[in-house]
Amino acid sequence: MYVINALLNYWDTSLHFKREVSCLATPEHGVISMTSNDFAGSVDLDWDKVWGFIKSDGIKPTKVVMLHTHPKDMVDMSGIDFNMVQGWRMALGVPVKFIVVTQDYVTHYICDRDENKKMFVTFEDYVKNGDNYPDLMIAARIMYGMSKAKSLTNADVDTVEHQLIHSDLRFI
Repeated sequence: MYVINALLNYWDTSLHFKREVSCLATPEHGVISMTSNDFAGSVDLDWDKVWGFIKSDGIKPTKVVMLHTHPKDMVDMSGIDFNMVQGWRMALGVPVKFIVVTQDYVTHYICDRDENKKMFVTFEDYVKNGDNYPDLMIAARIMYGMSKAKSLTNADVDTVEHQLIHSDLRFI
């Protein structure tokens, strides 16, 4: 699968959501990891890959952005999403912007700690059709197209990840 195929899948109304896809990026590193376990109920990001990548260049990110696909009209964070985002926030030590991507909507949440080091997740923004965020919407549509692909192998995910890493998209 290539980025163009994923975009075509996004626009193909005969295809329906089949799996969650996630992508993790930082302003300093761009896209670090993209993954799908080919399951509609959850997806696991590769902690070792992300941590190794961040540690390898010694540049601490200022924030992390996670794009995460959900079935049509499921714009809210699940309980699993909520716990996962808090875990990534604690582990990486920086705020996490969690973006839920559906066919029609992109919903932004921020996970951070307050002055008492208490974790919180707040709703930040809700976008339909994404006219104000063109690069973000391109990345979101690529990911959602991957969620609708008839089949998606690890090699497909790796290919799209590589293309996003080497693209000019800046969605952070």
